[in-house]
Amino acid sequence: MKYIGQSKTNNDLVTKQYVDDKIRQRGGGIQNISMDHEGYLTIQLDNGQSFRSDISLKGPKGEPGLNGIDGPRGATGPQGPAASIPDDVIRRGELSAYLLRSEYKAKSSGSGLSYRVVTQSEYDDLYDYNDNELILVTEG
Repeated sequence: MKYIGQSKTNNDLVTKQYVDDKIRQRGGGIQNISMDHEGYLTIQLDNGQSFRSDISLKGPKGEPGLNGIDGPRGATGPQGPAASIPDDVIRRGELSAYLLRSEYKAKSSGSGLSYRVVTQSEYDDLYDYNDNELILVTEG
């Protein structure tokens, strides 16, 4: 079963079968598919009907912003960027890493996150860390 996106209404992952069923319900084949800036599909069918899908191919949104760039807003700050791991970390392939979502904060300068890699035992010994740092934890 291949997941292709998320339902806009209930955040469940949805499958190609779901999309095919939606199209079948409309009684026509696909004439054209376009995607808007939010990643949602507009599907136009042979019979002239069209609909905007509940599926965003951009996936889930990032964590909420922390005291947004334009001023303190607390927990209601603007939407933050999606967390990402630099390509060189992924390419090394040596990490069985997970992100500790509560352990990073966005830099107000917008220049992104610095990161470092520690083992689980090293992480357990950390009592203080740089708020602008993303800590990747390896197994060990």
